Amino acid sequence: MANTEMFKQMITHIYKNWQSGNILQVKDLYSNTCVGLLCGNGTQNRDAVLQAYGQLKCEIDVRTLSVDVIEKGGAYLVVAIGKAKIQNVNDAVNFVHSLLVSVNGQNPCIHADIFSITDKESKSTNADFKQLQAHVYDCWTKKNWDGMAGVYDDSVMGIFGTKDPSQGKKNVLEKYSQMNVKFDNNQLVTHSLCANGAHLVYSKGVMMLDGQTNPLSFAHILLCHVAGNAPKILLDIFKPVY
Repeated sequence: MANTEMFKQMITHIYKNWQSGNILQVKDLYSNTCVGLLCGNGTQNRDAVLQAYGQLKCEIDVRTLSVDVIEKGGAYLVVAIGKAKIQNVNDAVNFVHSLLVSVNGQNPCIHADIFSITDKESKSTNADFKQLQAHVYDCWTKKNWDGMAGVYDDSVMGIFGTKDPSQGKKNVLEKYSQMNVKFDNNQLVTHSLCANGAHLVYSKGVMMLDGQTNPLSFAHILLCHVAGNAPKILLDIFKPVY
């Protein structure tokens, strides 16, 4: 079972040092070869990732932070969702922070880091994984569970909304089947990073719940591996963003 509290403390520590201008104090949490994507801008090593954070001034209320964690084979998918005040932006904005982390003893190590301000980004940085996500949403809308199952690993772990983690393809897809939705894939934005052969994939978009007229924003974060040209989803976190 993933230690959510340990990762929440890690993320809170990052944010407190980021806000105080001391982002280098969290250097030991990052792998030397960490890759990052901050508000759509990519970076290729630990120093560049931390420099990018140092250049973006923001305030985060950690009291309202939600953190979800799932693990497979020693790889942890960590997702934090909250609100931030960004320099030169009057209103607080929603953000989603997605991390690929390993743990040595009690020491977490970040290998890939995607920080997204959900209201501000409109361009994808990875067409291949956007196609994967669009396939998932098309199958979900049409209740084509066999087509959706084809991109999931048999032992996938998933978190759907606020529900407890589910294990196994059948149980994860059962969670999806409980919600009737429609997606506008024209508004889908997808980013991905590759670290140690694993792909951290973040998507944001809007969906319409059955019987409702107001669109709802969502964040969908995956950990995938690719065999040949066929991606398989190992870890899956799907969250509404209010």
